[in-house]
Amino acid sequence: MKLSILSPALLAAGALVSLKDHCQFIRHIHTGNSEHPTIEYNCPSPNPVAWPYRACWYVDLGKCFINDMGQIRAQKDGAFSRSCRGCTFNPSTEIMRCRCDIGSAGTWRYSEVNITLDAALEYVSTEGVGCYGEFFQTGCQNST
Repeated sequence: MKLSILSPALLAAGALVSLKDHCQFIRHIHTGNSEHPTIEYNCPSPNPVAWPYRACWYVDLGKCFINDMGQIRAQKDGAFSRSCRGCTFNPSTEIMRCRCDIGSAGTWRYSEVNITLDAALEYVSTEGVGCYGEFFQTGCQNST
């Protein structure tokens, strides 16, 4: 994945910039019945004058998506993982794929969503990574 260096003027302005162009995907975590599936990125730090100049962002995808009768779609605080299982994520296409309950007689179907296009998962240089104007904490979970 290509990483870019942001200009100080762009960083100071708090610009919305391409997540894929400025951040490095670390991992997607969605195990079992987890109600807090996450994705982690390493991006330029909101404080560009402080070492290490990059920060790790841990994004709770339940804050960005909902399961709408078997179809994952963007919605603030949607908690999609309450009824979706077995999610996978392809970092090169930014597609998340899950098996989701359609809400009738225990029927499930596969659903796909592009996390940056469909949910506006975004990187803002002065805030970090988040969705719907809500930015999430730095400090990724320990690697397993």
